[in-house]
Amino acid sequence: MVIYVNLTIPGGVLLFLLFDYLFRAYPDLILSGYMKKVFGTYIGWSLSLLYIGFFIYIYARNLREAGDLLVSAAYDQTPLIVVEAAMILVVIYILYKGLQVFFRLAEIYLIIIFSIGEIGNVLMIFSGIIDLSNLSPVFGDGRWKRRNWLWFCSGRLKRENCDNSPVILEE
Repeated sequence: MVIYVNLTIPGGVLLFLLFDYLFRAYPDLILSGYMKKVFGTYIGWSLSLLYIGFFIYIYARNLREAGDLLVSAAYDQTPLIVVEAAMILVVIYILYKGLQVFFRLAEIYLIIIFSIGEIGNVLMIFSGIIDLSNLSPVFGDGRWKRRNWLWFCSGRLKRENCDNSPVILEE
């Protein structure tokens, strides 16, 4: 493993220096454009096509891995094609309208989501589902007794009777 890392770092640096040199030599051209200038029309066009294919493969693989992660973690009932289509549509929207429009839309959605959450909290409090009297007293039997219970249930003492009921140790 160490050998591969030691061999790939200089190779990556050399590749970066090559791209940097070509970018500075042809500042007005994109990568496929200066490949045609450096290697000629036919070889440069073929290399550009291979390079485009390489990028398509990388992006398709990233899309698949992100889709698999979302489906396995959060969207287990959603088909993979729907999740990936949603990501592709977001990218198309960003390319068409611009990144600034996307972030403005995200700000609007953030305000909407927070508003829905706050409305839901207020409705739950006023519906009577939440009994606020259950919140007090926090330490009704004293802080010291709760501290002993936490000490007991964390494994510092014997754990034989450590269930959900608090065990009060003698002070």
